[in-house]
Amino acid sequence: MHRAGSAALFVAAWFFGPWVHHASAAGCAVESGAVRLPVLELYTSEGCSSCPQADRWLSREFGPAGKGPAALPLAYHVDYWNSLGWPDRFSSREYSVRQHRVAERQRSSVVYTPQFVLDGRSVRPAEFDREIASRARQTASDKPRAWIRVADVRVEGAGVRVTGEVRADRSGARSEATVRVVLFQNGLGSDVKAGENGGRRLMHDFVVRGVAGPFTPGPDGRVGLDVRLPIPAEFVAARAGIAVHVEDAADGTTWQAVAAPVCTAPG
Repeated sequence: MHRAGSAALFVAAWFFGPWVHHASAAGCAVESGAVRLPVLELYTSEGCSSCPQADRWLSREFGPAGKGPAALPLAYHVDYWNSLGWPDRFSSREYSVRQHRVAERQRSSVVYTPQFVLDGRSVRPAEFDREIASRARQTASDKPRAWIRVADVRVEGAGVRVTGEVRADRSGARSEATVRVVLFQNGLGSDVKAGENGGRRLMHDFVVRGVAGPFTPGPDGRVGLDVRLPIPAEFVAARAGIAVHVEDAADGTTWQAVAAPVCTAPG
């Protein structure tokens, strides 16, 4: 542990299909259902020798043969390893700041890679099944606190446009909700030339490529979505998707989340 077309249909069937209450025939619109979907974040770096194992676990756990709907995985590549031999081209200072915010919530001054964060709290892969099972038993208190509808996700010009609506349902606590729209991509690889992973071929899934938000619900608890995320380098729409998630600003708990593919059907 360290401190500091057919393809589109395949992706939709593998990754997105089990996690939505409703999906349109073209796969462009999804709606959250009655089961709360927590977000599992991985903070990782190509410069960290302990991270490839965590990256592989994420791909295996949530890939075609994995559990799929147990949680919505997002891999945030942090930037604080970049000066130590190998700059991770998927990294962002914004993602490092988010990880520091997680540490602050847990009253810790330490950040490290790899780190898994489920519902705003650190968790080890070996503990994941137990944590999910515990939440499943808490049906009365683990209902979704928000409803999400993604109307459309498609490439427009130099960006990916996401439209839809979010409604925070919990009366009296709407001001605590924040909404984020995340663009992620599967099947990314790097031939690392230097640093702790020098000479290795690393593969990544669920890599965060851009984030819009946070957005705060209005007095009626609603957020209308019409956002554009810039298309990053090496972008392949058939391997990409968006995640919309509502989290508690105070403790990071997921109120609800949903994932949708980038639509390739005619608009």
